[in-house]
Amino acid sequence: MRDTVYFTLPPNVGNFKSCGTIKSLIPLQDFVNPNCFIFPFVADYTNDIFYRRIKYVNDISLYTKDAIQQKNVKDNYGTMEMSMKSFGYYKNKRWEFQKESRFVLYILPHNPLLEGANPNVGSIMMQCLQQNKPLSFHYYDVYLKDEVLDNIEITLSPSITDAQRIIVQALVDKYVPKAKLFDSSLGNIVRLK
Repeated sequence: MRDTVYFTLPPNVGNFKSCGTIKSLIPLQDFVNPNCFIFPFVADYTNDIFYRRIKYVNDISLYTKDAIQQKNVKDNYGTMEMSMKSFGYYKNKRWEFQKESRFVLYILPHNPLLEGANPNVGSIMMQCLQQNKPLSFHYYDVYLKDEVLDNIEITLSPSITDAQRIIVQALVDKYVPKAKLFDSSLGNIVRLK
């Protein structure tokens, strides 16, 4: 596993010309895949598009209600404004004890880079959303450094059984022996079924 991928683009990707090397989160075969477009493809830890600490709020809808806005719509055409930071950024305050951070990738079921010299990414995104076009896969594995698992913290379910606890402990002992296991602070409050 690795955290970044270095590759040299082929001289032509769609109608784009390329030269040099890219340091990317996304391997070359995924970068030029016609069935999906993944971004951001460069890890930038200085902004909160890729890496974000979750914000805990009382009412998530107040922060997400205007995340996607269609404007000037006439005969099914118009413009779309999308606040990417609204997606996957907020959780209800009751989960604040998790102190969660997330790495976020956005994946479109179409690759506008292969469309031509001047792809209209916004238009393609709007069409994908309006058509509710599904992805051709159910998950995407990101390449990580092996060392990231040395710092993993696992919070167990408030409803964990003794048998499940033994299984988790066995998996931790075998695959991530430096992991820290914590009981849920909701253990005496919530019973999940």
